[in-house]
Amino acid sequence: MTPVGTEPELGDRILGGWLGRISGNMLGKPVEQGDLWTRDRIDRYLRQAAALPLTDYLPEPADESDGFELRPEWRQCVRGRIHGSCRDDDVDYAILGLDLLETHGFDFSTEQVGELWLLRLPYLQTFTAERATYRNLANGLKPPLTATYDNTRMTWEDTLTTVAEETAGLGWIHTIPNAAVLTAGLLYGDGDFTRTITLTVRGGLDTDSNGATAGSVAGVLTGADAIPVQWKEPLEDTVRSAVFGFDGVRISELAERTVQLAQAEP
Repeated sequence: MTPVGTEPELGDRILGGWLGRISGNMLGKPVEQGDLWTRDRIDRYLRQAAALPLTDYLPEPADESDGFELRPEWRQCVRGRIHGSCRDDDVDYAILGLDLLETHGFDFSTEQVGELWLLRLPYLQTFTAERATYRNLANGLKPPLTATYDNTRMTWEDTLTTVAEETAGLGWIHTIPNAAVLTAGLLYGDGDFTRTITLTVRGGLDTDSNGATAGSVAGVLTGADAIPVQWKEPLEDTVRSAVFGFDGVRISELAERTVQLAQAEP
């Protein structure tokens, strides 16, 4: 047996990684449509073909109607028909990663990733968020803006509707739905303090806790000077507190004491 850590073992592990990625991709490609090919439907397909437990690539469809609902590439991806792997973006990006390291080494920049996409990757072979990023690169935008500008995300309203549906029954103080509302506020706030905290509170649930968390994050990101006056002036630099010795303390004092702690940290 080859000792652990030797060059032959490393080579074998790396080859295994590539083989595993490509074969796993090929296995799943014919049924890559999650709203149609649910777990139950995939198992039903396999039972009809007497292919459970699954130990090989997917079998050809036993029912002709299934063939029309598989991905169009299924004839190149099912057992007995495979002659080399099908092209797929999930493999393309791994190959691009290799090319990137060979070209620029491990200290590559995000800009170099974008340049490589434009040089090596056909636009029509990108999809969803990647296509939006590619379009932004081609239009001259620079990372990290290329990942978010005019991208294929849902509206804030649709996002909150989805959150409500997926977390129904958990209760209004449960961590998960509140974390989702908070995340949506931070994401769709786009770095604007007012928009961030108002969207977060409009999301409902534990509104004061979520508003406080969103405000603290947005405030750190923007800085105190950039917080609009309508949020600052009414506070009169004073906070009420039930903590003994702190009721009526100035907000500026709390900030100064926090800075001292940060500076004293070894």
